[in-house]
Amino acid sequence: MQLKTVSTVDAVCKALENDIFQLHFPAGSKITENDLVSRYGVSRNTLREAIAYLLSSGLLVKVANKGVYVKEITQDDIQELFHLRELLETEALRTVYACGFIPIDLMHQVEVLEGIDAEKDWYAYVRADCDFHAALVTAAGSDRLSRLYETIATEVKLCIYQSHSFIPLRSEYTHHHRQILEALENGNLDEAIQILSVHIDHAIQSYAEGFQKHSAE
Repeated sequence: MQLKTVSTVDAVCKALENDIFQLHFPAGSKITENDLVSRYGVSRNTLREAIAYLLSSGLLVKVANKGVYVKEITQDDIQELFHLRELLETEALRTVYACGFIPIDLMHQVEVLEGIDAEKDWYAYVRADCDFHAALVTAAGSDRLSRLYETIATEVKLCIYQSHSFIPLRSEYTHHHRQILEALENGNLDEAIQILSVHIDHAIQSYAEGFQKHSAE
């Protein structure tokens, strides 16, 4: 087995990313080098590289003369991000359909997702859900499409994690994932695209309702 070498910067990026998703650093909180040096035990140069990367990925934002903060997702962000998701994933569906077969990994991701009880392990369910959609894009076999998707994937995860406390989990929509693949298997691209659109529309509606209720509290 060949193991991938992970640089210290990559390791810090992943650790800080996970801390943000787990809300150790909540939305809008300030990120300081002193806190991170103490938490991760790495040099300031390493931290600056990691922070620069997370700024480019959309998890952090820099405010002039104030510092670096965890991005706070808004309802407008969700509308835009999920619309872009739909465009990119629809293109992936078209490409997978044109290939004439569904990669085994994509079928496996559906099975993993269906095997998780969202009520018992919300984080595992979310990871599996994100993994399915990422696998769908990867299945298209286009490096450009994958790179485009990666530019929004991190912010999409931030939407999910930051809103966990006030947006109900709609695990009843899990079946959409299998229905998408079954439509492709049956040679019905339009149906697959329609199911994907409904799936994302339901997600956007859930966020809209959640944000409205959260704002009223």
